[in-house]
Parts: sequence; structure tokens; C-alpha cells
Amino acid sequence: MSSSIISILQVQAFYSEAIVNELSEERLNRFFTRSGNQYVVNNEIRQCIVFARHNILDDPPFTRMNLVSCRNMLIYFELQAQEKALLRFQYALAQNGFLLLGSSESLGSLYKEFSVVQSKHKIYRVLRPALLPLHFNNTVTRNDKRVRFNQIKRDLTCRTESTITEAGQSHLLKQYSPPAMLVNEHRELIHVYGDVRRFMEIPTGSASLDISKLLIDKLAPVGVTLLHKVLRDKIQSSSEVEFIDSHSSEKLNVRLVVTPIICEIDTEKYYLIAFEVLHNHQKQNGSSPELDFYDISNERIQLLERELSSTQDTLQATIEELQTANEELQATNEELMASNEELQSTNEELQSVNEELYTVNAENQEKIEILNRANSDLDNMTRAALIPTVFVNANLQITRFTSEACSIFNFCEADVGRLLSDFTHELDYPDLKTDLLRVIDNAQAVDREIRDWNSTWYLVRILPYIDKPRNINGAVITFINITQVKDAQRLQSILDSLSEHIAVLDAEGRITLVNKAWRDFAENNGDRGLLHTGPGVNYLEMCQVRVGPDVDIATLARQGIKRVLAGESENFSIKYPCHSTTEKRWFLMHVTPIKHHNIGAVVSHVNITPWVEGDNYGRIE
Repeated sequence: MSSSIISILQVQAFYSEAIVNELSEERLNRFFTRSGNQYVVNNEIRQCIVFARHNILDDPPFTRMNLVSCRNMLIYFELQAQEKALLRFQYALAQNGFLLLGSSESLGSLYKEFSVVQSKHKIYRVLRPALLPLHFNNTVTRNDKRVRFNQIKRDLTCRTESTITEAGQSHLLKQYSPPAMLVNEHRELIHVYGDVRRFMEIPTGSASLDISKLLIDKLAPVGVTLLHKVLRDKIQSSSEVEFIDSHSSEKLNVRLVVTPIICEIDTEKYYLIAFEVLHNHQKQNGSSPELDFYDISNERIQLLERELSSTQDTLQATIEELQTANEELQATNEELMASNEELQSTNEELQSVNEELYTVNAENQEKIEILNRANSDLDNMTRAALIPTVFVNANLQITRFTSEACSIFNFCEADVGRLLSDFTHELDYPDLKTDLLRVIDNAQAVDREIRDWNSTWYLVRILPYIDKPRNINGAVITFINITQVKDAQRLQSILDSLSEHIAVLDAEGRITLVNKAWRDFAENNGDRGLLHTGPGVNYLEMCQVRVGPDVDIATLARQGIKRVLAGESENFSIKYPCHSTTEKRWFLMHVTPIKHHNIGAVVSHVNITPWVEGDNYGRIE
């Protein structure tokens, strides 16, 4: 036992030179010694630390500990093992002791047994010791402990210069100093000096560092009594004990000397128990005064009886509290059963509501499909119409627009929601905003023919945007390109300004367009409403006269027009009479093909009566 503990305590703590960046110079000089390119912890700190292997799940926990640090180990345990380890930590901690866990670890079901000191760094303070008894089923034999300490010895770090120096110090203590044990105020073994195997042994059963279980024969009661006396009087005390050495079977006289140790860096109290083997002449020359074990033991018994009485009172109060808590739990259980019945009733109602929600959801899905279909139809219609369209709300903010509208306004997808007045355009339409507000206020459509700076004409139509039930929520603006209509109107105006009778024929000879002079001549000569010579009438069929004096002229005209329409002739002209009841009239008909894709011809009739003499007529080459 002692050799194993001594080997454990000889473990050196080496740190690289990097700790210079993390520790102040004062701490570095006080607690560390430089060895080569490394730093070694000073012996005075190492002597305050016990190194030992400990299985937190199987081994009995330590007791009355002020701090337990267990970082990033519980995350590798299963939930049951975590709870078992945390329960042992609670049992090991003293009143108001601290528990330090890793950043990814938590207290689990024991969160009520601890208070949070700092949640970020997972520092907790225990509120009460573990109430339930802990069961330790593992039995550690002497052979198991020997194997365990041998394994610890094999795992020790390599020797250094400091280790060699310490070995010399250990040999010096072994030769010239009596064996000794360092214990705390709870009678727990902290450190061993020298060979103490003759005075202590490890008992079978659960391992313990209590000296009352480690010291052999008469040494145990004497050592405990001396420790209690020194703890009370705070002065050194000693006593002589005679016992049989189990190793050599010889009778030994040993003086036990218990001395209080003052440690400035720790508030806990420590005591040194030294074993001085006395020879016969030493015993005769100066023997220690005999202790009054009866008085000390009686005092100790009275103290333990008072503690036991206090513990019994506390236990009785705890039992009463538990009984009260049990009654409250029973009442709470009855309330929970009543609440459970209400919850079952509520659950049935929720199921009924859930079914109704399923029905409403199905209806909503159907409406959504109809709405999606309507939106698709609207998108396809606007895309097929190729008409620039802009939707605005009552505040003249853009709610929707077609891609063709981007040719008039510089819109993009992100512009939805912006004011229409924020965008420039090339339309000569300064009253656009005024017309929009008028349509929204009066619900009356507005049509305007507007030209842009590129001489493109648009029919701007502004309609009110009506929601159900007949609520005006904005306006719809469409821009219809009427440039070709304007060009046709301009062409019609040009043709109407000519005095010649002009008609435009398509490739089949049908009249598609006539000017004002043609219409007036037809109206004045009996063709009311242009039923025989107006648009839609086949001019070739009209020239086909079967009887009368004009048969030859009509035939020539029909043939000449057909040649021009077929592209066989560049043009055709013919002079013919067209006398009325009041006067004689002569006309010149001229036919010219339309050069654009051979889509027809232009027929003109010019009154040449003032220039004609006699009755001769015929084709003009």
C-alpha cells in the first residue's frame, strides 16, 4: 500500500515553455521550477495532491470534497451511467461544494439538487447532499489492489532531473526520519513518508483511506485518540504503543507522535502522524506520558452521541416533511387524474375539430388549385396578348405588370410596391397621374391616344380595378400600339385629298380601300352605300359586262387588271367613255401593281373630258 502511494505521488507535472504566455511571472516563480526547456511544478504543491486511479461508476466516492471537476467525460457515457456518476458527485461534495462540468454536459434529472453559479462555464453549487443511499456492489480484493497499483506504476511518466533529486530526498527521509502519514481533519490519508507497511494494511472489502481502518492492532485506537486530542488542543501529542509486528513476529515499542501542520495555501487542517520505533534504552530514558484513553474516549462518545441525537432529530423532521410531501403528492395525483379525464375529453373535441380542419383544408386546397389555375390563365393571357399592362393600387403603387410594360417603363421584379410616379417614361402624357386618380375616384374608364418620343402611338386605356363586392382597389393601365392604325388613317387622309377616283385591290381583285372621290362618284351615279363598287366587291367581276356598247372596253379592262395582278404587266391604262344623261364624260383608268410582296394593285380613274376631242376612245399605251 505505502510503496504504491509513494510511487503515485512521485508523478511529475511537466509543462512546456508555452505556459510563460499564460501565467504571470509571480505565479511562475512561486509554483514552478525550470528544468531544461520545461517547467516542473514545485514539490510543495505536489505534496498537497493525491494521485490515484478512481472508477466513478464502480468505486466508492470520496466525501466532503469542496470541488469536483469533471469536464467532457460524461458526454461519452450513456444516460443511465451519467445519472449514476452525477449522483456520486452529489454524495462526494461537501455542503455548498462546487461542481464543474464541460460546455456540452448538463445535470440531467439532478438539476434541482444544484444551483447555477455560472451557466456559461457550467459551474454549479450543491444544495443538499444525496438523500438516497448509494449501493456499492463491487468488492476489491487485496490482489486486485496490488494489480491496480502495479498498473499505476507502469503508467508513470519518465524520470527527469527533478525526479532524481526527489529520489535522493526520499532516501534521506527513509534513512534518518521515522515513517509518517499525512492526514486531514477527516482522518483521511493524504500522503505517506517512508516505509509504513509495518504499521498499516489494507483491509478486505471496500477501499477506504480512513486511518482507523488502515492502522493495525492497537495503533488504530491510539492514533484516532491522539488525532482527536490534537484536533481539540491544537498542540503536538504522543503516546507509546506495544504490538507484535506481523512480518517479523517480534514485539515492537512504537511512539505515535501527532503534530498539527500549518498550510498557508489551504484552509483545511492537516496532521502528521509519525511512527518512532523505540528501543529498550530509549524507552527507559524518556517515555511519553500515558494517555487517559477513558476520558478522551468518553468525550468522543459524548460528542458522537450529540451528533447522533442531532442527526436523529433531523431525520425525524425529514420523515415528517416526507409524509407531508407524500400527502401533497397524493392530492396532486388526484388532481392530475381529474385533469387527465378533462384532457381526454378535450382530446375528443380536438379530434372532432381536427376532422373539420381536414375538410376545410381540402376545400382550401381545391380553391388554391382554382386560384393557381386562374393565375396561370391570367399570365398566359397577358403573355399571349403582348399588351403592356400595369396594375396599381389606390395609392398608385405598382402591384403587378407584364413583361411588355418594361418597354415603356424601366421596371424590374423588385419594383413591385413602389410608386408609379417614381419611374420615368417616354410618353407624352403629363396627365397620367391625374387620369389614374380620376378613374379610382369616379370608377369611369379613360381612353387616350398618346404618342411617345419615337412617334409610336398608343391607345392608353385606364380601367378601375374592382374587387368583390364591387370595391375599387386601384386601376389597370393598358397600352395598345395603334401606330399602324394611325398610318392607315394618314394614308386614307392622303387618298381622300386626291381628286382621282382611287381603289386598292388585293391579289384576288377584291376592293380593300377606296378614297373619297371614288365614294362620291359611286353615290352620285346610283350606287348607294357602295354595294356594287365598295370594299369587299370583286372588281374583276364588276368589269365583266355581257351585253351593251361597253362590252369591249370592260373586257379589255378586266384582262389588263388580271395581267397586272399576275405580274405579267408593269401597268395598264385605258381611256373609256362614261356619259351621263346630262353630259358626255371621258375617263382614263390606270392600274399599277403594289410592289410590296405583290399583294394587289391600285386602280385610278381620272376625268379627262376637258382634254378629249371627238368620240374616239381606246387603250392608251
